[in-house]
Amino acid sequence: MREFLATPKVAKRKLNNPGPRAIIAMEAQLIQLEGAINALSVIAETMGHGEAPSAASYLSRAAAEHREELQRLWLIAFKAVSPLA
Repeated sequence: MREFLATPKVAKRKLNNPGPRAIIAMEAQLIQLEGAINALSVIAETMGHGEAPSAASYLSRAAAEHREELQRLWLIAFKAVSPLA
């Protein structure tokens, strides 16, 4: 996301009127983030059955917080490209 939000002026213009490449880049980054969050959840679940339940609890909470942020970002991306939003 950093690549197309270089300056505040460019960021405002691109977020208000994103081009197709910016939208594809944003979607790709959100998908990568979603994969990382899912992996974090799996690691937390695996650790919860082992010797590190407190670390698993921390990872699980972190994954939940990031998942909420991810949902917010998907909503922003949808509103940016949807004529109905």
